[in-house]
Amino acid sequence: MLLSLAAYMAGEMAGYPVVTLAGLILFFGAAVMVRRTTDSVADKPAKDLDERQVEVRNLSYLMAYRLTAAMVVIAMLAAIVFGAEAISKQVVLTVLSGMLFFSLVAPSCVVAWTEKEA
Repeated sequence: MLLSLAAYMAGEMAGYPVVTLAGLILFFGAAVMVRRTTDSVADKPAKDLDERQVEVRNLSYLMAYRLTAAMVVIAMLAAIVFGAEAISKQVVLTVLSGMLFFSLVAPSCVVAWTEKEA
């Protein structure tokens, strides 16, 4: 999943629409696979889950929030270190869209990373 996100971002920054499209297709394909693998626990309402699954879902959202916040802090630090003038608009839009895509599937990814197979 991270590889597809990297392909998307590289294609966007380098101006290669084919690489960008391939990265998006791979990313959304991987997102669907992750959600199916984790049985969409991160997306189900509490009434459809047992107590353990509710705890897993709540923890996945907490961890996903922390990961997304860390990405925002890193992006802000990069802007401070390199200077706002040195970073092009295209790079900013690419990084922000990459963070948006990641934040959409981060809870399911956390469930996939932390849950052991049944």
